[in-house]
Formats: sequence, structure tokens, C-alpha cells
Amino acid sequence: DGVIIGAISYEGLNDLIEEMVKQEITVIDLVNGMSSQHVHARSSVSFEEMGFQAGAYIVSNHIEATRPVNVAWFPGPAGAGWVIAGDKGFKKAISNSAVNIVTSRYGDTGKKAQEALLLDVLKKHPDLDYIVGNAVTAAAAVKVIRSKGLSDKIKIFSYYFTSEVYRGIKRGQILGAPTDSAVIQGRIAVDQLVRILDGEPYLKDVGPKIYVIDKHNIHTFDKTTSLAPSGFRATYSVGVPRFSN
Repeated sequence: DGVIIGAISYEGLNDLIEEMVKQEITVIDLVNGMSSQHVHARSSVSFEEMGFQAGAYIVSNHIEATRPVNVAWFPGPAGAGWVIAGDKGFKKAISNSAVNIVTSRYGDTGKKAQEALLLDVLKKHPDLDYIVGNAVTAAAAVKVIRSKGLSDKIKIFSYYFTSEVYRGIKRGQILGAPTDSAVIQGRIAVDQLVRILDGEPYLKDVGPKIYVIDKHNIHTFDKTTSLAPSGFRATYSVGVPRFSN
């Protein structure tokens, strides 16, 4: 009766969604965003705003900088909707500032893929001030820059929030990250679906307020809004969607 989708591709499921809607299946767009105009509701935030918040935070630390602040930027997989948006927001935030992107590297958000990108960038750009990018990059960078003896020189910032980023901020290894309160987004998506199926009023586009987590609020914010409970393990199954003729 209903499907909640956290998509990877911004456009790749559009034909499938249109077919589902023709079969009177309710479709909710969750977190990452899809371009389809056939979804019934969206529970998401602007990844452009997430990228902007990351850039603005770094700019705020260098208002009176007398030299360029060199950043290596790792937005994520090329072509993904959330990556395109995050890239746009980050670049908008740092425009007309001392913050300078010396290189941008796109790639799969697998840990090995990001580690390979990081090692290549550090080899070519040893004068970095920041590594900024997706959460997998941030988590991988902790280990990589430590192995290179650069932990005191290069700061790490993620433009979204995960459990690994949370631990990194607590330990002083990652400077910070904006949170999109992903748990709340999940709750909203389920609430939207239930309301639609029950024929109740609902809001079509909803998302939590974005704010940055850093050393100043890491111990006081409600982490249950952003992270899975302790001990949670995801269970996956793969199947082929079937529709009636």
C-alpha cells in the first residue's frame, strides 16, 4: 500500500515511482531526495543547506585570515542529487572568503574508495588546512592523517552527521558537522504515510531544522534525533518489485 524510499539516484527511480503511483501505491521520498513529481510527500532537508552550513562554519573560523585557507573537498558520488546540492551549498558559503578549494574529489562512499582518494590528495597537496566532505571521508580521514603525522595540521569537517562522525567529534578528531536529524526524518516519513493511507490531513514537504554539532554541544544535544539506538543493526533484503497487470 505504501513505499518509503531513501534513494541514491536523484532521477533513477522516476519510471518505477510513476508505475507505483498508477497502481495506487503511496510513495514517500525520504532524506536523499528524488526529482519525481509523482511522489505523494517528502521528508527531507536541503542538502544545499547542509553544504552551506559546513562552508559557513569554516568561513566563520577565518574571518580575518591573511592567507588562503586550503580545503580538499570530497562531496560524494558524482551525479547523486544530494551531492550536487551539497556541492552547490558549500561553494556558495565560501565564495568571497579566504577559504579556497584546492581540489575536489568525487567518488563512491565506500571506505576503501574514500581512503584511496584521500591518500592521493595528500600526496599531491601536503599544505592542506582542512579535509571537508561526506561522512565516510571524514571518518576515513581520521586514520589517514594520523598515519601521515598530520593530525595537528589538518582539520576534518563533515557536511552531514553519522555515528562515526559523532564519535570523531567527541574524541576531538573531527571538528564538526551539520545534522539533518535523520531519525526525525524517518518518523516524519512514517507519519506522512500513515496519514495518507488513513485519509487524514498531512503536510507534503517537511524537514527538521539544520544545525551544526561541534565540541560545544556534542554532549548536550539529543543524539536520539540523529543516530540509531545503541546496538541497532540494519537488516537488508533484496527483491524485485511486482505490480498487478
